[in-house]
Amino acid sequence: MKKTIYRPEYRKLLAKLFSARLEAGLSQGDVAKKLGVQQTFISKAELGERRLDIFELLDLIRIYKKPLSYFLSIEPDKKSLAYVLDMKPVRKYRRKKKP
Repeated sequence: MKKTIYRPEYRKLLAKLFSARLEAGLSQGDVAKKLGVQQTFISKAELGERRLDIFELLDLIRIYKKPLSYFLSIEPDKKSLAYVLDMKPVRKYRRKKKP
């Protein structure tokens, strides 16, 4: 089984956390102060460099004033910032044939 931090659902959760923080008008420093942690904790959590446990997630959703279902839904709302951030452009490169 894959580690949870590598699952697409976890990446979507992180994107939603980032989106919720921006929608709440908070900086990483603001959130860190409310939690009593350093700003790097929030940065690493949003980047997926630090795994969040369920209690840390609950603290964050209380700060962002969003329901738990917002963060745990698998299908993102196509209008949300989280959806836009998760989209990756697909490009196909073709080599030009030399004449």
